[in-house]
Amino acid sequence: MTETPCAEAWNNFVMHVAPNDFETGSSYRTAAIANLYMGLSNNGGINSFLTFSHEFDAKEVLEALVSIGELTAAKQFNQVLQSLNVPVPASSQEARFQLLERHWPSLLDELDVLSQEADRDLLRALEQHVAKHETFYLTLN
Repeated sequence: MTETPCAEAWNNFVMHVAPNDFETGSSYRTAAIANLYMGLSNNGGINSFLTFSHEFDAKEVLEALVSIGELTAAKQFNQVLQSLNVPVPASSQEARFQLLERHWPSLLDELDVLSQEADRDLLRALEQHVAKHETFYLTLN
């Protein structure tokens, strides 16, 4: 088995998979959360990810990053959570927005960007996941 999945499996993973398609604890859900984290963090920053992924408890996101094997992104996300110094539970988007407005210190803006190392390693971990489950992802579309 290669570490790089075929293009069709990768495209199906990226385009047709959402975390809520799978049960909590599933490796597919874990990968979908990690993919969402990578996409939203690269697009608008970690604050944006937290705002727009309000349906997930931040602990589940951290566990997903660790589970997928991406410790660099997990460490960076954990630093953000520790700096917030409050739990970030699943909530409505408005409640999440208000929580971040109250607790996001301006100094945290420096950590709001997914590092190049975390991005590279997270992409590699997700590619390995899709390659490992290529048959499953080829059935989606």
